[in-house]
Amino acid sequence: MSSIIEICNRALTKLGDNRITSLADNTKPARTMSSLYDSVRRSEIRAHRWSFSMKRALLPALADAPVWGFPRQFQLPTDNVKLDQLGDYYVWWGPVYRGYTYHSDHLYAIEGNRILTDLPAPLRVRYAYDVQDVNQFDANFVEMLACKLAMEACEDLTQSATKFQQMATEYADARNTAVRTNAIERPPEQLVESEWLLVRF
Repeated sequence: MSSIIEICNRALTKLGDNRITSLADNTKPARTMSSLYDSVRRSEIRAHRWSFSMKRALLPALADAPVWGFPRQFQLPTDNVKLDQLGDYYVWWGPVYRGYTYHSDHLYAIEGNRILTDLPAPLRVRYAYDVQDVNQFDANFVEMLACKLAMEACEDLTQSATKFQQMATEYADARNTAVRTNAIERPPEQLVESEWLLVRF
């Protein structure tokens, strides 16, 4: 089992800096980690479809419809970090492709903290949520997060370009391991074919 302090200390050890006992410590390493931890954690959760961060919900339609373009809208979950699935359509986490895609990009739009869509209510969604309990993290994600914290803190704590490059390499290796392990543990998923492809048959 890990803790936030253990993850931060793992990052500080990689940099050869002093360990901390609390993010509230009156030391430069503690202040640096305190300023970085939450934003880096959320960024890394958003960056990939981690199994531990997935959550499902049924969203009711809001009473007020969009002014134009879509018949209904839904409030995004308050703990949403990134959408993964709307109804039967997967939200593509990379470039938006047209035609044969995970989703038809005219089915919805995300504006502010709302989903505008043609899909019916209640809206089935799956999304990456803001996981704050570190005990939910996969062990490889913990190592990757520590590497990213070390990389982000490197300039402030070491001013060493060589050390930064070392941390960037360690982060890339740790991320590859975490992504690969996550992919192995996820079952294969069926893509939803677009109307463009279906009319060819």
